[in-house]
Amino acid sequence: MQTVVYADVLVLVNVVITFLLLLSVRTFTDASSSALRLPLASFLGGAYSLLLLAPALPWWVLLPVRLLMCLTVCLSAFKIRRVKTLLRCTALYYAVSFLLAGALYALSQLTGAFLQVKNGYAYVSLSAPALIGFCMGFYALLLFFRKRVLAKNRKDRIFQLTLIDRGAEVQVKALFDSGNEVLDLYAGRPVVIVAADVFEALTGERPRDLHSTPHIAGRPFRLLPVKTLGATHLLPAFTAERLLIGSEDGDKTVVRPCVAGTESALGGRRYGALIGEKVLEESGIVL
Repeated sequence: MQTVVYADVLVLVNVVITFLLLLSVRTFTDASSSALRLPLASFLGGAYSLLLLAPALPWWVLLPVRLLMCLTVCLSAFKIRRVKTLLRCTALYYAVSFLLAGALYALSQLTGAFLQVKNGYAYVSLSAPALIGFCMGFYALLLFFRKRVLAKNRKDRIFQLTLIDRGAEVQVKALFDSGNEVLDLYAGRPVVIVAADVFEALTGERPRDLHSTPHIAGRPFRLLPVKTLGATHLLPAFTAERLLIGSEDGDKTVVRPCVAGTESALGGRRYGALIGEKVLEESGIVL
């Protein structure tokens, strides 16, 4: 029995599937993107699905073709500047695609739907709304797995911070470092270590300029000793008004946190601050 495949439905369904796959990659890698890049890359992935209608290709031809397709989709979707990042996003795109293909196969066995696999693409004889709904449910399960399972077992959790002081309000992602036990020796307050650009956006001063003149414009900066990898560094620090930490229960507040600035590279685009357990304790967040 022959199955009729409508090209417009095939492309439209795969646009949605590609969009969900790219959302999954962004969720698990924190890759940078934009509101325009993801839809455009999704349409590219949908167009690639027309390969299902082409004659069957041998594996030694299909493998580089599929790899090139995944690379171009990821390059179109994300702001990638390093080969390592591109390979990580592409590998995760492949992995989630394989998981989705397995889920579609299980669905076809349970429902008796016709499943055709050709040139690395699958076609299931379900209505477009049912197939899209199934894929959205699959993505929701991935989100649940990341938030409820991975987040509890990861020591490198990322938190969204908002630092507020003297009318300035700066948002930055922070890495939770379980080994970070830095305290303000003068006030006994927990310390947030931020990158130089974040420190400058908040205070108007670069950390390197404050080692010789710790008092500028009436703001009482101080030099805080911080020990890392056996060496002690003096970081300029000050007491901010408030710190907001994003959580599942809403923003949590830390009053008068100590903020220290460093010229050292932290996490690049992934995070621009470091927080320790004392900061979370002050906010009431329990890991």
